[in-house]
Amino acid sequence: MHSSIDTGALCVVFSSRSGNTEKLARVVSSSLSLPGPRRASDAPPEPGALTFFGFWIDKGAMDAESLAFLRRLDAAAAKAGRTARAALFGTMGGDPAGPRAKKYEKTVREALARECPHLAVVSLQLWQGRIAPEVVASLRALYPLSPATLRSIKEAAKHPDEKDEASTAAWALEVAAPAPAF
Repeated sequence: MHSSIDTGALCVVFSSRSGNTEKLARVVSSSLSLPGPRRASDAPPEPGALTFFGFWIDKGAMDAESLAFLRRLDAAAAKAGRTARAALFGTMGGDPAGPRAKKYEKTVREALARECPHLAVVSLQLWQGRIAPEVVASLRALYPLSPATLRSIKEAAKHPDEKDEASTAAWALEVAAPAPAF
């Protein structure tokens, strides 16, 4: 860990359906030498801290539990007369470098700008994660899955992997590092 990082001003909170985001939240906590992360449903908002917040993409947008937590964080910041800061990390079934990921990032940023005016997003990063089996089953029930979709599901099942964990840790350290003095 960077010795200059003020861990007292950091917290890690997450929402997870299939365990992907929880796994990355644990990596963020560990890389910053923080206690284990807290679930969004149990965590009190801390508007004075930089909140590393993990969410998952649900039908092209941030999951509802995550948005509810960030609304609570926003309200706490407004009540305290300040702006809350959040570093967002999310998981999705598709390629986080692909065009869908860029669309999802835009959707998340727009929703937060509209719904959380006292929240500054200092960073937003997406990683790939396996798709919950019940989601795959519901897709199969709706229509036949193409070979390309089946390949994507198979690839997503390999994530988050060690490479994802390493890049998550590096991202967290970079975001938490104090700005250089000039």
